[in-house]
Amino acid sequence: MLRVSGAVKYVQVDGSDVAYSLHSGRGDRDLVLMFGGVFPMMSVDGDGVATRFLDGLGELGRVLMFDRRGVGQSGPILDWSVERLRLWTDDLHAVIRDAGLSSPVVLAHGNACPAAVMLASESDNVEMLVLAEPTNPWFVRREQLQFDHDVIRASVRDELDLIAYMAPERIDADAGFHDWFVRAGNLGAGPAMAERLLSALSPVEIDMLKDAFGRVSVPMLVLRRPGVPFETPGPEDDAHLGATSRVELTGRDWLTFLGARIEDVSAEVAEFVTGRIGPMSIPRSLCAVLFTDLGGSTQLVQAIGDARWRSVIDRHDATVDRMVARWGGRVVKTTGDGVLATFPSASGALLAGSGIRDALVDHDLEVRVGVHVGDVDQRDLDISGIAVNVAARVMSIARPGQILATSGAAQAASGAQLTFGECGSHELKGVDGTWDLFELSS
Repeated sequence: MLRVSGAVKYVQVDGSDVAYSLHSGRGDRDLVLMFGGVFPMMSVDGDGVATRFLDGLGELGRVLMFDRRGVGQSGPILDWSVERLRLWTDDLHAVIRDAGLSSPVVLAHGNACPAAVMLASESDNVEMLVLAEPTNPWFVRREQLQFDHDVIRASVRDELDLIAYMAPERIDADAGFHDWFVRAGNLGAGPAMAERLLSALSPVEIDMLKDAFGRVSVPMLVLRRPGVPFETPGPEDDAHLGATSRVELTGRDWLTFLGARIEDVSAEVAEFVTGRIGPMSIPRSLCAVLFTDLGGSTQLVQAIGDARWRSVIDRHDATVDRMVARWGGRVVKTTGDGVLATFPSASGALLAGSGIRDALVDHDLEVRVGVHVGDVDQRDLDISGIAVNVAARVMSIARPGQILATSGAAQAASGAQLTFGECGSHELKGVDGTWDLFELSS
């Protein structure tokens, strides 16, 4: 995992503080990552996809992130008579200079792209541009400006769930993403400030951007997703951008750097920057994932009271720790009345689940268990990813006292002389397709 080189640093621009952080990398390049919107850099550590993308960029070199004025840990915009595009370009100049970056590759998304383009048009200290869903001054129309402003106003006032439009695949794959992104936006700016910061480019700014595109001479990669659920420029609209390469990505997530298909984005960026085909290294691992939950816990708390419930949970946690350790696993975290754990083998996860069930039934406690095998994203001591969601959904289908496994987990444990019964095909909430489930016999 990348680590911030010291605390967040600040540089003054026109009397206001601009916050930035510099992350050590393994390559010899310098990169600047701009998420756009009002997304604050402090929120990156809270999301598996964001940290995987940041870690992948670390294969190329040092990575700088910063909060533009008005966003996150940076100070406010003190003079609103100056165009935001001018202010944010000055912020970009300042953090690159203060961090001592040499010819950085600048990656920007959405409304952060115009400042990246302005920087490249004004400085010879930029190596490349990677623009994901950039604002296209030739594509923007007056009616589009009004539409954008109406959409932003509705979304920041909770009248429209814009996140469902911007990342539908990610929401389907990760039940916690929506709430995490809402929290990130709240940390980035309040509703009134967000509405002001996110409003569409003014006609003056569009003219500034058109002029800037004409003066950019560095290699430029434009990433688009034609499958997003709202209008996006086509190849003919992007023809005037001067892009060295235009890549159309699959999927429906407009939030390119936070979407469900981040590996596709990483591979395109790595190939463009290095000239070599192949993905950036992203920390993932194959393991068996176990989820447990105490059946009827709510009713039990009401029946025995909080004091006795705490002793029940202590007994539960001690049993889980012992059985997970016995079969070579690791407790990732507890979930109140359950646990998430990983194992190097499917048989270990299933045997631990069986041991937990059998030990707790002696205390009149019934546990339900779900097991799946798949890739997980490593985030320090936590994990995330589709495999975690699948295991959780399988557990939610199980009855108290029942251990359910996906077909992949059951097949992976076939050499351990475990006995399974077929439980039919099931749809798992938020996960595509149907899944064949198997019950581990007592």
